[in-house]
Amino acid sequence: MDSEPAATTHEILERLRSLRELDPPTHGGRVLSYVYDPGIPGLDELITGAATSYLPVNGLDPTTFASVAVLERDIVAFARRLTNGDEDVVGSVTSGGTESCLLAVKSAREVWRAAHGETGAPTLVAPTTAHAAFHKGCEYFGLAMSAVDVDPETGKVPVAALLARVDDLIAAGNPPALVVLSAPNYPIGTIDDVETIAPAMAERGIPVHVDACVGGFV
Repeated sequence: MDSEPAATTHEILERLRSLRELDPPTHGGRVLSYVYDPGIPGLDELITGAATSYLPVNGLDPTTFASVAVLERDIVAFARRLTNGDEDVVGSVTSGGTESCLLAVKSAREVWRAAHGETGAPTLVAPTTAHAAFHKGCEYFGLAMSAVDVDPETGKVPVAALLARVDDLIAAGNPPALVVLSAPNYPIGTIDDVETIAPAMAERGIPVHVDACVGGFV
């Protein structure tokens, strides 16, 4: 059987170019939540050059590629300064938003287990507008999701309702492992009342994770 001739570099690039033409434009702000185009001249060139220089690097092993560890430390330090964190604030670069959500859930589960033992099912409390990745995290790591309905008029979770849900769980002897809030959330872009809920959770000893979804960090 005759094998097909190998594609040339030109043919491969043309194939990719033709496929990309079927996609929506990535500039002009028309695919928000997927691509964030700041409209800064020269940024595409900078990004292309930076990405190209790291294409052959395996970011999974910073002991071999020490530059990866340096860049991660730089990014975490930048985020620490931006959010007025002290030297106790640490972080890591993940593959994307879903992995970040999963790690938050797993971390909360480990803290809960250290305090309450391996038995029992910890609970995660979140508005119904929280990203679906938190439901995935509950399924992966054995937590129960307790979703609180949002106000249909404002799209925000009522503070009193969320606090009542948490207090009910505490009264039942099963304090939540984590409360998730969003700034903003994925489905409708509203911002949860972090400034009120987070201090209330700190008083109760309940960790809070704020999901900066849909470009919220920017």
